[in-house]
Amino acid sequence: MRYLEFQKIFSPYLIFRSQDIKKIAPSFDKKALIRWQQKGYIQKIRNTFYHFNDVERDECFLYLGGNRIYTPSYISLETALSYYNLIPEATFTITSVTTLKTNLFQTSLATFSYRHIKPQLFFGFQLMTYNNQTIKIATLEKTLLDYLYFNHPLGTQEAISTLRLNKAILKTSIQYSRFDTYLNLFQSPGLNRRAQTLLQYIHA
Repeated sequence: MRYLEFQKIFSPYLIFRSQDIKKIAPSFDKKALIRWQQKGYIQKIRNTFYHFNDVERDECFLYLGGNRIYTPSYISLETALSYYNLIPEATFTITSVTTLKTNLFQTSLATFSYRHIKPQLFFGFQLMTYNNQTIKIATLEKTLLDYLYFNHPLGTQEAISTLRLNKAILKTSIQYSRFDTYLNLFQSPGLNRRAQTLLQYIHA
């Protein structure tokens, strides 16, 4: 298969795997991937995942990469806090939660960080469409609870204040019924205390 033909078939995938190629073109020669990397046409992210070098690597493309290279996972924690404009800092690591083991991948595309969460807590994400692909990202409420779940020291308003959360956005955007529903599903007394402290901080 020639490169232009390959690009026409696989560019809609944005990020593709060698397994994807085999499903569509069983006789495809894997050595072509090496040649096309050497020519700068494509780039390996990790293991069998690749992307075309001429694709726009915007924020959502990185989120898609986070979803694809370690699955199941969804964008959350610092990256989602930044996405919802809840923290002033830009984040340079794409953070996610996963039912797989905690992991970190430093790739040519970005650094991707994953925190393990129990399968029963793998919920609370929404599906965002990006160039006909689907990205899983935590809702605002689940983002907050995930962050509190993994950060035990945030037990006081003083500690929470160090995050410099945007109270104005939280007051107008948080859905309290959803927040409470998600919180109850965690069944964690410690998280309950930290969540109540967060709500008190928001309305202080």
